[in-house]
Order: sequence, then C-alpha cells, then structure tokens
Amino acid sequence: MPTRRGVVLILIFWLCTVGYVGYRDVWPHLFADTAPTAWIDLSDEATQALPVRWELYRGDTRVGKVSTQMSYDASTDGFRFVTKYRGDLAVDLLGVAFNIPTYDMSTTLDRVGRLRAQTMSATFAVKTVLFSNGGTATTEGVVKDGTLTGSYKLVAEGFDSVEGPLKPTPVPDGQALNPLQPVNRLRGVRPGMRWLIYEVNPMGEAIAGLKDTILKKMGTSLLTGSEPAERPAMIATVGDRPEVLKLKRSEYDCWVIEVRGEHGTTTVWVRVSDGSVMQQVAKLEGETMRLEREE
Repeated sequence: MPTRRGVVLILIFWLCTVGYVGYRDVWPHLFADTAPTAWIDLSDEATQALPVRWELYRGDTRVGKVSTQMSYDASTDGFRFVTKYRGDLAVDLLGVAFNIPTYDMSTTLDRVGRLRAQTMSATFAVKTVLFSNGGTATTEGVVKDGTLTGSYKLVAEGFDSVEGPLKPTPVPDGQALNPLQPVNRLRGVRPGMRWLIYEVNPMGEAIAGLKDTILKKMGTSLLTGSEPAERPAMIATVGDRPEVLKLKRSEYDCWVIEVRGEHGTTTVWVRVSDGSVMQQVAKLEGETMRLEREE
C-alpha cells in the first residue's frame, strides 16, 4: 500500500489531468480579443429540448460519449452550459494508470456570455502493481471582480479526504464560449474568414495551483511550479469552399474551420445548411481526439 504522501501526489497529478482533459479533450474556454466572428447564439442554444450527443474517439478507438446542453437559469438571469462525459478514458502518469469513467462540467454565463461560475466533478480509478483505489474529485469556482476563486475536494477510498481553496485566477472579459466548444450550432460562418483566438483556462490554472498548497502542508516543495506563461494566440481560418464530411449515418456539406496553435490544430466541421457543428478533431501533442455528432 502506498504512503499517504504518495496517494496525495497521485491525486494531485490526477486532478491536474482533469483540468487538462477539459483543455485537450473537451476543449477549453476561449476568449477572442474582439467579439468572435463566428458566434454562439446563447438564446438559441437554450431552446434545445434535448442535449446534443457526441461520440468521443482517441485515435480510432471509441473512449466514451459526451453530451452538451445549454439552458436558461432564471435565478441568475443567465445561461448554464453543461458538458457530461461517460466512458473509459485512460491516462498514464509516471507509471500510474488512471481511468476516468465520469466527468461533468457546468459553466454559468451571463446574458452576454461572460463567465460567472464553473464546477467540475469526476470519478476515477487509480491502478498500480501494488494497489487499486477509486475516488471522486470536485471543484467549484465563481468569478467576482474579474477573478475566479473557489475550492476543491479529493476523496479516495481508504484515505482521508483532501480539500482546500483554489488559487485565485484572473478571468479576461469576453464571451466564455467560442467556436472550439462542442456546441449545437455556430452562426455567421463564411468562406475565407480569419481571426485570432486567445485560450484562457482559469479553472485549469486554479486547479494546477492547488498542488503547491497541498505540498506545503506536507512540508515539501517537490513539484512546485511557476506561474503559467501567457499562451500565444491561435489563428482560426475558414476554407474557401464547403467540404463533404462522411459520418456513419450520412454525408454533409460543411464549412471547415481550422484553428492552429502552438501545440497543434483543432478542426471544426459546421454544416452549411443550418450551422450545426457535426465534428471536431483535435491533434495536440502527438495525439488525436475526435468528437463526432450523433443524429
């Protein structure tokens, strides 16, 4: 059985990975320097009677299902965007195998799309040659005066829970959902469009900051990190003509948005007839993840 310190370090790595999954597999919250050229109509999204369902692939292997839905929140006069993952996403860290069967993220926006709150919860299983444990992790964050603050809690089977505050993280002003979010529809896509996107992941940065807090409580500076560097802008472009996208059930004429960044590319396929997002493919750091819409 590993030491309590070892388990805490494993959970820290896992929770940081959850933030990374939000960044790499379910795509980050993105802010443009001006109003996005291709935009999300929040009111239109909130009229969905049923969630949009997606299949998630890692390479050619199906690793789960994702559902997304926007709803109006009368208590805040804003909108709540919910993403749910169910599957068997495997992550290897320092020889430790992590499986994430469930991952839920809820983002609360005001009427113009600015981030106001975000919560994440997940279940996990940790497996090594010496032990196998499961557990849960949750984070809650709210934005006040331009800064996201909140708390985390980690619970592993057979061990004490670990909880505390997240690192306060600035949140830029602007619409929190952008074309890389797996949403129902994108408006205003036209051939030859080109614009800049700036990636900001305040919850992920806040989660990454918690390792310093926990490790200081343990009396060690091991693995403490520096402040995250500013990420360069990504360039989004729309192809000059529609392309045919072949999915399992049919073929669709789609506008293709390609977003190039420092670590890779993400391609978004938007149906010409109604703006529905049909597929997203992310090629980042040598790995390919694909979201394919179910219809």
